[in-house]
Amino acid sequence: MRAALDSAGSLALKISLAVVALALIVSIVMGTILTRSILSLSTTVKRFADKDFSARSPVLSKDEIGQLGKSFNNMAEQIQIHNEQLEDLVRQRTRELTDEKQTSERLLLNVLPGPIAERLKTGENLIVDRFDAVSVLFADIVGFTTLSARTSPEALVTMLNEVFSSFDLLAEQHGLEKIKTIGDAYMAVAGVPQPIADHATAITHMALDMIDSIEDYARRHGQALTIRIGIHTGSVVAGVIGTKKFIYDLWGDTVNTASRMESHGQPGRVHVSEATHQLLAEDFDFEKRTPIEVKGKGAMQTYFVVGRKRAPRRASATSLAG
Repeated sequence: MRAALDSAGSLALKISLAVVALALIVSIVMGTILTRSILSLSTTVKRFADKDFSARSPVLSKDEIGQLGKSFNNMAEQIQIHNEQLEDLVRQRTRELTDEKQTSERLLLNVLPGPIAERLKTGENLIVDRFDAVSVLFADIVGFTTLSARTSPEALVTMLNEVFSSFDLLAEQHGLEKIKTIGDAYMAVAGVPQPIADHATAITHMALDMIDSIEDYARRHGQALTIRIGIHTGSVVAGVIGTKKFIYDLWGDTVNTASRMESHGQPGRVHVSEATHQLLAEDFDFEKRTPIEVKGKGAMQTYFVVGRKRAPRRASATSLAG
């Protein structure tokens, strides 16, 4: 009997030890799984904190740690979606701002010479410069008042746009600067805002090309259209006026005298002052005029340009688009 009891006690002890060992093994395994899950979740959270919004935690169990990982993944998914939407919005706004900036710069360049626009963009508030050697051109459509009285506003504006657009292209080709148009008058300058050595030559070539363009326009449209052109050489002051609506303009006696050369000229001809003529003898042929009386100047010796002795160095003779 006692032997049976000893045997039963020994078996119970073994079973108890086995249960304890099994419990210990299960505890170790579960602890390892739990530790691995916590470390995995911790690593994922750290990646997410470092702005890796694609980071997700592997769900290794269905317990509380697994549920926590699942909840984190759901949160991370929503944050990633919102972040991508925000990035798309930022890219869109950036494109819009870039487009607006480019539009503003194009508009500014339509109003101001490139170097002057750059000075404004750098914060220069007062822009005024003196140029000692420039040539100023004025052109005026002959009989414009009569023409405007018998032409519709739409046709008149269309004509001016075509004519002046061609002049703008000629100014660009000859390296000159258009200053402005006033009604049917067109004003340009050579040597501003960048000084050039052959300013008188360049602007006279442009003047002859302008007359060719007008004659071509008149032939194609069956319309009697001519211009007078006057040029004078000297010094000017140039600067920007206005704070919201900018204008780049010229001032000085040279400007006034160039205007007088135009008004005292003849249709279809380029009329230049003595100061301009002195710089052009090697490049053009002239017709000397009888001295004329000019308001504020007295008697002046002036000349008509009758032709070129040599071709211009820049592109020339652009016809008006049909």
